[in-house]
Amino acid sequence: MFDSAKYYYQKFIDTGIENDYKGIAYFRLGLCYELTGDRDNAVKNFKFTAKGNMDIDDDIYARRKGEIYSSRTLDQNEIYLITSFNLIENRNYSAARDSLLILFAREKSEPLKAETALYLSEAAYYLGNYSESLESAQSVGKFNCGSENG
Repeated sequence: MFDSAKYYYQKFIDTGIENDYKGIAYFRLGLCYELTGDRDNAVKNFKFTAKGNMDIDDDIYARRKGEIYSSRTLDQNEIYLITSFNLIENRNYSAARDSLLILFAREKSEPLKAETALYLSEAAYYLGNYSESLESAQSVGKFNCGSENG
């Protein structure tokens, strides 16, 4: 539902008084545009991620990813990860876990593999699989994530 999400992210950005969480809103709006084939608006919003509050982890993450995605398109595994994460956001934990396990097995990039493990941990937690959740969370530190460590 990326098309309908655009409206809500834009409304949040337009009505927000402070910069808190604006970076992540611009990032997610950029993803919505990217995933619906509007690269020009995606790039514009990725560049606006720097307008967030750099004291908030979500906005720091958004700025870092926004800088990356404003200069290149997402690859298929990144898109797959985003759609799998959306399953978690929509409380479809079992489907998210299944999708993430597939991605984890085929992904070669250590930063993306680490992010996949993090989301696997979250899905397992909400499914009540606490040992699997802990194991996935602990595995994240085993990957070399370069600039993603910060």
